[in-house]
Amino acid sequence: MSDMVDQFEQVPGSGQSNYASFWIRLLALVIDLVILSIISFITIFLITSLLGLFKSAVVGILASPLIITCVIWLYEAGFQSSTLMATPGKVLCRIVVTDADGNQIDFGSATLRVFCKISIGSVIQVIVPAVGLLVVLYGAIDNLIIVTSKNKRSIHDFIAGTYVIYRDSKVTGQ
Repeated sequence: MSDMVDQFEQVPGSGQSNYASFWIRLLALVIDLVILSIISFITIFLITSLLGLFKSAVVGILASPLIITCVIWLYEAGFQSSTLMATPGKVLCRIVVTDADGNQIDFGSATLRVFCKISIGSVIQVIVPAVGLLVVLYGAIDNLIIVTSKNKRSIHDFIAGTYVIYRDSKVTGQ
C-alpha cells in the first residue's frame, strides 16, 4: 500500500504535491455547496409542489432533509464516479477523486465516500442531539487529518479507499 501512496507524491515537473491541499478542497466544497443549494431548493420546491407535501408543514419539514440527502448523494457520487472523476467544484479547482492506483472510482465507492461524510456527523448528532459541538469537533478533526496527513486524506477517504489529487497528476510506477 505504501508504494501506491508514494506514486502520488509530486506533479511531474512542478515541484507541487499531487495531493489536493485542505484549502483547494475547501474552495471546491464551497463551490459545490452553492450549486447544491440551488439544486436542492429547486428539487424540494418541485417535489413538494407536485406531491402537495407543504399542505402539512410537518411532512414538508420531514421530507426536506431526505430530499437534500438524495440530491447530495446523487450529485457527489454521480460526478465522482463519472469520467470527470470530480464534482463541478472539484473540476473548477482541477482536482479529482481516485482509487489507490489513480483510477476512476465506481459508483459504489463514491456512494460509500458520500455517506461516510454525511453519516458520521449525523450519527454523532443523533447519539447526542443536544450537543452540536460534537459535530463541529468531528469536522475539525477531519480537517485536521487532511492538513496533517502526508497524503491529505480525510476520514471518508480512508474508509472509501480514495485519494483527492490534482488533475494534472501522473501516476508513476507501482
